[in-house]
Amino acid sequence: MSAILSREQRGKPLPRNEAVSPIQKNLSAPAQQTTRSPFPVPHSTPRTSAIPVGRGEVFSINFIRHETLPRQVRRALVFVGLGYLCLNLTVMCGLIGASMYSRGEWGTLQSQVQGQMPSKDVLSALKQNMKTLHERAAQDLATLNVITALQQQRFVVGGKLSALTKTLPARTWITDLSGTREERSIKIQAAYLVDPDRPYELPTKRWIGALKADSAFSQGLKRLDLGATSRKTQGKAELFLFELTAEWKR
Repeated sequence: MSAILSREQRGKPLPRNEAVSPIQKNLSAPAQQTTRSPFPVPHSTPRTSAIPVGRGEVFSINFIRHETLPRQVRRALVFVGLGYLCLNLTVMCGLIGASMYSRGEWGTLQSQVQGQMPSKDVLSALKQNMKTLHERAAQDLATLNVITALQQQRFVVGGKLSALTKTLPARTWITDLSGTREERSIKIQAAYLVDPDRPYELPTKRWIGALKADSAFSQGLKRLDLGATSRKTQGKAELFLFELTAEWKR
């Protein structure tokens, strides 16, 4: 704030009846030393100067900021910041080095994989060999199926006939024997010379039991039944004629 008097009013006294403004009073009053406030402003030192009458400046206040931290503390903080920056730079350099090493290892591994991969000619040869092996396996499987079918159709009668002769009861002989390979069956016609002392003792049950107990005859046996029976007299001899039918599983 400033108040400037005109040149005419500087040398002339003011009239008594004229009102004097507060600014003019401050300009005409001699400079007085200001007193320090009981409540000082922190971090500042007010400095007042005398207000010259001939200038337009009324007053000025300079705020001079004091140091808040000691020099040792500031130096320690600077060292801490520089150490943290160096640590970050070290970590960054380590990450960059690890990335470059990984990239190099990846390139080496890729080269090794590409070197181990077979060429197109090798792949075509392998495909041809696989095709040949597949065709050969299909042919072998077809041959095996044919052999299996023949084995299933095969009916071994050697063991069955041997069991008939081994288990044939006394006073009994086979009069007729027939069978079919497709149905896997054997029809046995036999005659028994009846014992006059035991005319009602017949060999059919004992023979059927002996045949079922024989392992060669009973293997895969489905049924063994007694068929038609009859008695016949020739002179003084009496014959018991019977028929057995055996069938095996296919």
